[in-house]
Amino acid sequence: MLFSALQSRDRRGFTLIELLIVVAIIAILAAIAVPNFLEAQTRSKVSRVQADMRTLATGIEAYRVDSNKLFRTLRNVGETREFIMRRLTTPISYLTSIPRDPFNNVEIADGNRVIVLWGPDFIVGDPVTVARSSTFATPVFRNFPQYSDGVTLFRNNFWFLFSLGPDQKFDVNDGVFPQPIFTYDPSNGTISKGDVTRFQQ
Repeated sequence: MLFSALQSRDRRGFTLIELLIVVAIIAILAAIAVPNFLEAQTRSKVSRVQADMRTLATGIEAYRVDSNKLFRTLRNVGETREFIMRRLTTPISYLTSIPRDPFNNVEIADGNRVIVLWGPDFIVGDPVTVARSSTFATPVFRNFPQYSDGVTLFRNNFWFLFSLGPDQKFDVNDGVFPQPIFTYDPSNGTISKGDVTRFQQ
C-alpha cells in the first residue's frame, strides 16, 4: 500500500503554477542577460575599431615617411574608400588589408564599409584638386578645439580617421552637410551619438 502511494506520487508531473514560476524566472534572467550581451557586443566592436585605427595610423605614418606625403583621399565619382586606401596594401604592404567598420551597414557599396580616412586634400584641398576649403573643415572640427573653433581652422596638414560608431550615423551628415563631428563616449550610454575618431598624433 505504501509502495503504491509512493509510486503514484513519483508519477505526478509539475503543476501549472510551478511551470509558470519556472517560465517567469527564465524570462527575468533573459531580460537581464540579453541587454548585457548586446552591450558587451557594442563595447567589443568599439574596442575593435579603436585597435584597427591604431593599426591604420601606423600604416599611414609609415607611408608618409616613405613618400613624404599622404596619398589622395578625396574620391572621384565611382571610387570607393577601399579603392582610395589600396596604396596602404599595394605595391608596398604597410597593411595586409583595409580595416572594415563593424558599425557601417548603411553604405550601399561594400567598398565604402571601411574606416573613413580624410587626408589634408579632403579636409582643406590641395593645389591639384582645390576641391575644398577651410570653410568645410571649420564646422566639422568645431568640437575639437585644438583643430578648429568653428570659425578658424588652426591646422591644415593632418589626417583624420572615423567610424560611424554605435548609433550607425555619420555626424557630418546629421542634418545639412557638413555638421560637427562628436566623439563617441560610452558614458553617455553604450549606443549614443558620436563617431569613433582618431587624429594624426
